[in-house]
Amino acid sequence: MSKHFDKLREESKFVFNIEIKKNNHNKFKLVKKKVTFPWSLGRGYEQRSGMNCIRILPQVAGAGLMSGDNFFQRVYLGKDARVRMEDSGSMIVLSGEKGPAATHWEYTVNEGGILILDSEPYCLLDNARCEFYNTFYLSESATVIALDGFCHSKNLVEKFGYYKNETKVRSLDGKLILMDRQKALAGSLHRLSKYVEKGSGAVGTINIFAVEKVSANLIAVVDDLDIPHARTAFNGISGFSVRLLAPSGGQLRNVTKHVLGQFEQKLKELIV
Repeated sequence: MSKHFDKLREESKFVFNIEIKKNNHNKFKLVKKKVTFPWSLGRGYEQRSGMNCIRILPQVAGAGLMSGDNFFQRVYLGKDARVRMEDSGSMIVLSGEKGPAATHWEYTVNEGGILILDSEPYCLLDNARCEFYNTFYLSESATVIALDGFCHSKNLVEKFGYYKNETKVRSLDGKLILMDRQKALAGSLHRLSKYVEKGSGAVGTINIFAVEKVSANLIAVVDDLDIPHARTAFNGISGFSVRLLAPSGGQLRNVTKHVLGQFEQKLKELIV
């Protein structure tokens, strides 16, 4: 009985909890959709071009996070499921006296699953503080491409808040494989702004987790991006990370959208 109630308590913390599976007709379906405030979600859409997958377009009330928010979301992909999750627009983060706005995402990708997270940069308003946590539970044959990043609405360093990002990769049984942490304070953002022509600087990351053949082919298509960037291979898991610095959130988004298009074309060639 106590295990049952523990399960109910665990489920209740998620304000966004969906599950996608592949059916016998090679289609991908939302088989579970528990979505409460501040999220809303319509049906999934069949992608008309590119890789065969289901498109999920979640929306958040007010298009942003408020000081003190602390939300938990979960996405589960069954065997061979393919999902493309897209933001409907850049999410703003508001300042306030209730502490940082925090959001926690948990993703499970089973054997043969493909997850593409097409995320817009978070836009921090004056003195906003944001903490962003991702945990991926991955099978050895999973493929994940994940975008994240942030920008400021103004160029004034005295208006900068801070942004914290933590990404963990675990096996399906929970073993920790990789942990990556980034933290950008006002001072570090001010220093970064010297490396861009205009603006306070937008910072982004493209992460690839996949078997070696797939990850190597994907990273090979990343060409001259016209903005400062660096790439590195992960330790303990096959994949790569690309860090990007741009003058604005709009330019960061343009670059990541370009790279993501190249990735999806390559995935279509690599995966039947």
